[in-house]
Amino acid sequence: MKCDYKSGVAALGKRGKHLWIRDGTIGHGEFSLTHSIPLSEIQSVEVTERVFGQTDVEISAMPGLTLDRHVRETVPRHVTDVVVGTKDGHEAIWTVANRGSDWVRERLRPALSNAGVPYYDDPLAAQRAKRL
Repeated sequence: MKCDYKSGVAALGKRGKHLWIRDGTIGHGEFSLTHSIPLSEIQSVEVTERVFGQTDVEISAMPGLTLDRHVRETVPRHVTDVVVGTKDGHEAIWTVANRGSDWVRERLRPALSNAGVPYYDDPLAAQRAKRL
């Protein structure tokens, strides 16, 4: 998945591109997985969406002046944060531009489910963890 790694886990370095889940590991790399940690070290994954950049402003000058104008609306931008919490308490953070949280969750779900890694907001996963 094309995204930016923002840091958080020393083994993954300070920055990178593209999130990869492959061969029991999660990490990043431009064309292949170059920096990774084992999925067995992952406690949970949190996926949250932010929307910003929407403007619709009316600018007015002093009364009597003809400087009143309307600033056109900009299109809101979607950014989704993927926070991977490790069992030792660290958090690796990736940001995915122009994609909603549902899209990101659906791309990550198969690989994370196979590894038994829960989403942070998955109530069933929390119940399963209590039973273990």
